[in-house]
Amino acid sequence: MAWQEVLLKTIFDANTILAANSDNTLAAVTIEEQQLVGRITAGNIKGLSVAELQALLFSAELPNNVGIEIDSAMSTDGKWQGIWMDGTAGATLAFGEVCYLAVADSRWELADNNAAATATMLMGICILAAASDGDATKMLLIGKICADTAFPALTVGAPVFLDATAGDITTTLPTKATGRIVRVIGHALSAYDMFFNPDGIWIEYA
Repeated sequence: MAWQEVLLKTIFDANTILAANSDNTLAAVTIEEQQLVGRITAGNIKGLSVAELQALLFSAELPNNVGIEIDSAMSTDGKWQGIWMDGTAGATLAFGEVCYLAVADSRWELADNNAAATATMLMGICILAAASDGDATKMLLIGKICADTAFPALTVGAPVFLDATAGDITTTLPTKATGRIVRVIGHALSAYDMFFNPDGIWIEYA
């Protein structure tokens, strides 16, 4: 058996690679699950953390003719794609319910079109159900979502409005009532999914 083979067997564990971070010096580097190998500025060859990988990926602009593609047809109820953020629920929330970020406590409350306070704030749509007030949740801020259970039947291409019932959407222009808000929050892509993109402009009935 060659001495090189003996040397390699003594320093290799499972999921380990050899790296040379200085001349003529080898080091064993173990790579964890869901980890990529790379080298960042002024660093050595290593398994990158998620934060380091993100910094590497987003350190340059996208090249021409390259974009972020979303699925043309969501596969089933409960699926989504887009930009989201963590948050704290201000009530019991179900997947697909529309929420607003409350001024008083920065919690996500169920939105409705009955008043400016519940219809004109930052909007999100629940993608992580919360059992009660104070629980962790996740909000889709812009993107595609399929929620057969929460949504009514949608018309392809048609606007989707915030409803008078808290958390719900509607395909019908809200009826006139003093103080009621008309706000488009997205457009239907099929009978069961929509592109959620709340309009920054709304109308208040006098």
